[in-house]
Amino acid sequence: MEKRIVYCITLLFAMLLLSTGTGVTQNQSMPKGFAFNNPSDYSDYPNLHGGKGIIKYVEGFGPDDFKTNYHFLRTGIIPPKSSIGEYRAVDSDELFIIMSGLVYVTVNGRTGRIAAGSMVPCGMGETIGIYNPTAWDVSFAWIATADRKGKYNPVDLGNDVADRNYETPCPFTWIPIEYGNYRTYGKSHAHEGQGFLFNTLGSTGSYFTKWRAFPIGFPPGSSIGYHRHTVIEEIYFIASGKARGTVNNITMDMQAGDSIICPLGGEHGMYNNTTDDLLIIFSGLSSIPGRKMEPINLGDDLTKR
Repeated sequence: MEKRIVYCITLLFAMLLLSTGTGVTQNQSMPKGFAFNNPSDYSDYPNLHGGKGIIKYVEGFGPDDFKTNYHFLRTGIIPPKSSIGEYRAVDSDELFIIMSGLVYVTVNGRTGRIAAGSMVPCGMGETIGIYNPTAWDVSFAWIATADRKGKYNPVDLGNDVADRNYETPCPFTWIPIEYGNYRTYGKSHAHEGQGFLFNTLGSTGSYFTKWRAFPIGFPPGSSIGYHRHTVIEEIYFIASGKARGTVNNITMDMQAGDSIICPLGGEHGMYNNTTDDLLIIFSGLSSIPGRKMEPINLGDDLTKR
């Protein structure tokens, strides 16, 4: 009798684990178009581009995930006293998003002090290196596009940039992404979504030749409605807050560091289903130079998903 009771309890416990394990199952079989930022997935990259220490990151999306010239989206950390060494972006446009901490960034040989909540673009042919001078990890995201699809050939300059002194004011282009910066411009019912979105004052639109990126603020309850693009691919990267993302009729809960993409012909949108502000970095790249976004709205504000 006692053995039977123990067996029943064990079986019940196993069933409870299975019934509450949905998130684990989703992460193990990640739907196409989603990337979750999980530090346990980070790989070690010693002396990246000739830098100091070991940089840790995961490639959420790579060139095979896109039909346009997006090359990757990476998320990771720069440990204390470590760096991404100075290199030249010979055939790529690149964007670094500093999510936490403080770094010294060197662009074209000049160094600035960049705090969390900032984006730093590096245009094709320019040089960049990043050093963490502090005692704490710096979290970052890194987006790159290639001049020719699948071709990414940066050239290391042999400098770990750890000995650079920063200038004041910062001598190169950087873009603040704090939520409070967008209150002067916005758009209501984006793609037939809910509520009102706020755009930032800054953008990479005049900095990169073929693509653009800028922050978008979502107040609680607002959304970018479900829509499709035929000539553009997009990335939504969550810089802060939580959201519910939808890609090709799959909806998942997301948080800071997570991202979704919308390949050509795909469908996507995002909803801030929380009581807190949401901030994403939007990025778009056209498959046909000069063509606009040409969205097709699908009549779903995503608030019921």
